[in-house]
Amino acid sequence: MTTLNLQVGAGGDDGHTFYTPPSDNPGTPNGFTSDGTDLAVCNFAIVDGYSYTPYLRFTGVSGLSGQTIGSAIFKPYGFEADTGTPQTLIGADDQVSPAAPTTKEEHDAITRTTAKVTWDNCDLSTSAFVDSPDIKTVIQELADSFDPTVIQLMWDDDLKTDSDNRSRMHSYDGDTAKAAKLDIDHSAGGVTTRRYSLPVTGVG
Repeated sequence: MTTLNLQVGAGGDDGHTFYTPPSDNPGTPNGFTSDGTDLAVCNFAIVDGYSYTPYLRFTGVSGLSGQTIGSAIFKPYGFEADTGTPQTLIGADDQVSPAAPTTKEEHDAITRTTAKVTWDNCDLSTSAFVDSPDIKTVIQELADSFDPTVIQLMWDDDLKTDSDNRSRMHSYDGDTAKAAKLDIDHSAGGVTTRRYSLPVTGVG
């Protein structure tokens, strides 16, 4: 088993899009930032409030093509206590080496992996790295499709209500030591055995 220990390594490699109601932010209700001190993970008051959708980009990925992913754990560092009951989905940008988005339009146009993992009640209040559920199915999809050199996780809302349900995590710009991590255990894929039925031919 081989382990990749990855961590967001640049200010532009984590960020989030946001929606704020025009009454609170006249003229610019939609936006994007990659230089805040923290990332709002699922502050989703869709109708009357705010919604945030973060991305986390990990470089230095190698050796995953054709591998079996044993486990993959995403590790954000908690910034403050959760509010409400966040319900989220973790997927990934479905590309071999995705660039970090620089606008809300680029972020929203990203194609997610088919595989996604539910993470509800994230509990990022511990001022420590918090383990996500295992997202190996997400990473396996990438390893089966490409030889990825970059993995960009996309953390999306799965509640979509007008109530306040949010988590917040540290960003690279807020504290580089508390930037999100991604640990992947992988091993060589299994050998495929093929069996053939051949006709018996007589001698004569």
